[in-house]
Amino acid sequence: MSLSTAPFMSGEHRRFEGEVRAALTAAAFDRAFRHGAEATLDRALEYVLDAAPAAPGEHPALPLTRREWEVADPVAEGLTDKQTAAQLVIARRTAENHVERIHTKLGFSSRSQLAFWAHRKRREDTP
Repeated sequence: MSLSTAPFMSGEHRRFEGEVRAALTAAAFDRAFRHGAEATLDRALEYVLDAAPAAPGEHPALPLTRREWEVADPVAEGLTDKQTAAQLVIARRTAENHVERIHTKLGFSSRSQLAFWAHRKRREDTP
């Protein structure tokens, strides 16, 4: 995944990169950058989220509905609520409500957690 797939994150990315560069030597930053660039998506998400062996907040007794999955998938790909709504031809507020219910149902507090969980579940459920 790159910033080109999530352009809404570019400002924050520049800010965080600047903070990290200021905290590390140039050589240490370059080593860490190369290490991160070589990581798989799953490994990168685990590192970012400091994931436990089981998906954080997962409640198997509370699976997502078909519609919640339809909303979760684009969110997991980095789409905003507005983009998700346009893709699914629903109101933006409806997409926001679905995301909020998914977070509540799974005990998540961020879109990153939802993205990690959705990617992991799709991988587990794919034969």
